[in-house]
Amino acid sequence: LEVLVGTSYQEVIDECGGFVQAPAKVISGGPMMGVAMLRTDIPVMKGTSGVLCLSKEAAQTPEPTACIRCGRCASVCPIHLQPFLLADYAQHRRWEDCDELHALDCIECGSCSFICPAKRTLVSSIRVGKRQVQAERKKKAVKKNG
Repeated sequence: LEVLVGTSYQEVIDECGGFVQAPAKVISGGPMMGVAMLRTDIPVMKGTSGVLCLSKEAAQTPEPTACIRCGRCASVCPIHLQPFLLADYAQHRRWEDCDELHALDCIECGSCSFICPAKRTLVSSIRVGKRQVQAERKKKAVKKNG
């Protein structure tokens, strides 16, 4: 559908036939880079590319297992990062290591999480690492200039 900016997500969903059952999750955008929404009464924006409504069964994420160091995540990373290491460093609060491995270059495309046979939530961990790297850089800048 093409809709006007400002149209509510609920109106878009209703135009497509509405919900067959109450959704477990509604995502603005696609399955890889989309963002979960708490409500559907908010408007679509210029950059809105889609809405994904998932049933309880479809929204369930498998339980992650330990990384087997297969390297699949690194092989699909369009930025040529090492997602398995970035996620591990973030989980262990090793912010300097995240920075050295260029965590801020991650575009959060989700390819690494999608391909991971261990079903690890790599993007979520990397996102935390990115925020902390930015915070650490700000602290250093304040100390340097302050």
